[in-house]
Amino acid sequence: MARIWPRSLPHGLGNKFYNKVIKIRSQTGYRRDDSNVKILALIPARSGSKSLRDKNILPISGKPMLAFSIEHALASQYINRVIVSTDSEKYRQIALSFGAEVPFMRPTEYARDLSPDIEVFITALQWLELNEKYQPEIGVHLRPTCPIRQADDMDRRIEILLSERVVDCVRSIQTAWEH
Repeated sequence: MARIWPRSLPHGLGNKFYNKVIKIRSQTGYRRDDSNVKILALIPARSGSKSLRDKNILPISGKPMLAFSIEHALASQYINRVIVSTDSEKYRQIALSFGAEVPFMRPTEYARDLSPDIEVFITALQWLELNEKYQPEIGVHLRPTCPIRQADDMDRRIEILLSERVVDCVRSIQTAWEH
C-alpha cells in the first residue's frame, strides 16, 4: 500500500536530512489543522523490469498503471507535492501528463533490479534539498504497482502522524487471503 516516513534509517545509513526530520518531528509534533506541513508523495517508477517489461506503465482500464498512484496522491487532502522518480524519459512524460512532477531523472545506479528503495529516497531528498531547498516533513511512498489503494486510506495514515506526537512512521499492510 503506502509507506509514510519520517523514520529511522538502518544502521550505517545515517543522513542529515532524515536526522533533521526526526528531530523536528519529535520536538514539535504537528497539529491536525496545520496546512503548512510539507507532505511529499514519492513514486519510484523505474523502467527496467526484467520479469514484466514496462510493468509500471502497463494499461489498466485504459491508462498506465503509474497514473493511478499519481491520481491517488493528487486526491489526498494532505499531500501537497507529488514527485515521480524515474530513469525513463517515456515514464517521465507519462508522469507529467497525469500531473506529477519529475524534477530530476533517477541515476542509473539506483535503477537496477536490486536497488533498494532507500537509495531512491535519499537521492531524491538530497536533490530536493540541494536544488530547491525543499525538505518535506512527511513523505508518502507510493508504489506504482498498487493501483487499488484509496486516497482516504492514505489520509487516515497521514492523520496519525499529524495527531500522534510519538508516532514517526506508519505502514499500511493487508492480510493475503490466498497465496
